[in-house]
Amino acid sequence: MKLTKSERNSIVLVAFGAVLFLLVLFLTFQTSSYQLSNYAFIHTLLELASVVISLSIFIYGCLTYPIIKSRLLLLVSLSFLIIAIYDILHTITYPGMPNVFNQPTDQATLWFWIGARFTGAFTLLLMIYLKSVDVNITKKKETVLWITLVAISVSVTSTLIMAYSNSFPSLIGDMGLTPLKKGLEYLVIAIHLATLFLLWNKYKKQQNLFYLNLMRASFFLILCGLTVTFYQTIQDAILVIAHLFKIMGYFFIMKAFYYSTIQVPLLDKKQTEEKLIDVESELELTL
Repeated sequence: MKLTKSERNSIVLVAFGAVLFLLVLFLTFQTSSYQLSNYAFIHTLLELASVVISLSIFIYGCLTYPIIKSRLLLLVSLSFLIIAIYDILHTITYPGMPNVFNQPTDQATLWFWIGARFTGAFTLLLMIYLKSVDVNITKKKETVLWITLVAISVSVTSTLIMAYSNSFPSLIGDMGLTPLKKGLEYLVIAIHLATLFLLWNKYKKQQNLFYLNLMRASFFLILCGLTVTFYQTIQDAILVIAHLFKIMGYFFIMKAFYYSTIQVPLLDKKQTEEKLIDVESELELTL
């Protein structure tokens, strides 16, 4: 079977990701970790890139939702608002950043990271489900309900993490990541693997860019999860590669989101208009 251009590009992306991950393995097996003296600055830039993508998805959804009224559009947009907020809080509580809050800790920044990771993983599953059953939202109160639930959940979880993260189970210690942190990352990876399996089955039945882009996203987010289980300190250079994987994963989710909510409906509308023109032409000939 001949591969499409998009499929060939996907193979190139997989190869690129594999090479970067091999670099991670190489750095992992070195006797001493590679640490960056200005890591807080680099980390901030990388996280800002992720936040920009997340907020772009949210803003894009806000601008198009009044037109389409899609439940997929609303819930994915709100999910990425949650991710953006968690990533922002993860960034500003990172060691080396200005002390914006009273006592930001290593634990707080990692719990915000975990929150964003789980939200992203479940959002991918949500996109698959809503793609197959999505219907328009007809009642304004449903929109208000979802927005209210998101506002409450983000406010409560963020407050709890900021105030009580030192009382939470530890995610990092003197010897590096704790088993809990690695276990949570592996759980996120398992969710992405399940998502990838579902996407592959759907793509075999219906080859479209929505499923292909989500497969690309899942692949890079799996690599991100694997990579962050290898680092020893929060200044480890390995984390730079992990954040690059995350940025690429978010980027392909954004592409899938665009294709599903705007490009496909517009294409369908164009095809419908063309069919109507053909029908009118046939009627004129018949008459």
